[in-house]
Amino acid sequence: IEHALGDSERTVRIAGAKAARILKYQPAAGWLKSIVEGRDIRSADLSEKMAFFQAYGLLGGSSAEEILDQFLNGRGFLGRKEDEELRACAAMALGCVGSERAREILLEARDEQSPMVRNAVRKALKPKVDKEKNG
Repeated sequence: IEHALGDSERTVRIAGAKAARILKYQPAAGWLKSIVEGRDIRSADLSEKMAFFQAYGLLGGSSAEEILDQFLNGRGFLGRKEDEELRACAAMALGCVGSERAREILLEARDEQSPMVRNAVRKALKPKVDKEKNG
């Protein structure tokens, strides 16, 4: 899985991120963190960003909260926020974290101006349906 995350082919990288998330492959958490924090993710398309961020949120757990908060609510140089795709991905990743702190971070962005970010926040705040309980 680690090799797939760094592959030169976009589809292989996405498959690696999805596999890490589905299999809850904890050893990939460090790789995912470095990818999410790196520069290359900024030029990736939305589906690749989303795959990496969601896998990182699930595997990083509470240790991912601050990084994801910085993407979603933080301000960078000259008070500018991150691009809306990265912010939406961070919101979805916080939904995967699922902790009370992640929920608080999402609530801070609830009234976001960007429709893309606002919709991602709303979706991330929805309670997860447990398939085993509901048959």
